[in-house]
Amino acid sequence: MIVFGYRLPLFSSLVIWAILWEILGHTDAKLILPPLSAITSRIFEIVPTESFLKALIITGKAFLAGSLISVFVGIPLGVLMGLSKVADDLLLPWVNVFLSAPLSALVPVIMVVVPPSTVAVISLLSIVSSHELLTPHCEYAA
Repeated sequence: MIVFGYRLPLFSSLVIWAILWEILGHTDAKLILPPLSAITSRIFEIVPTESFLKALIITGKAFLAGSLISVFVGIPLGVLMGLSKVADDLLLPWVNVFLSAPLSALVPVIMVVVPPSTVAVISLLSIVSSHELLTPHCEYAA
């Protein structure tokens, strides 16, 4: 970052934003933007609690399951689509639906199709993780 012709270290922009955040947090905008120091101290109160650790483990398991499903299903499907015109013709409409729809729009759909549970979270993570894996990147051999 260059300020008034002086090159500042890369980390300095974060320090500047943190200072501005702290200053704004002590104004009337406190309800919308609490001070950074209050957030930091609250993090140190929340992280060691048992409920946070349980939630972290649940999230980690869902993320791992969703990622594994997307890798072990998404990569073979992407390769299949790249190698087979028939598979590409069958699967490309679905890929286009998931690529064109914003991922945030899929959340209510998943919650309707799959009842709210860990399975719903894993399903959503699988779709989000497969987003790029299902995109065909191969040319067909003519």
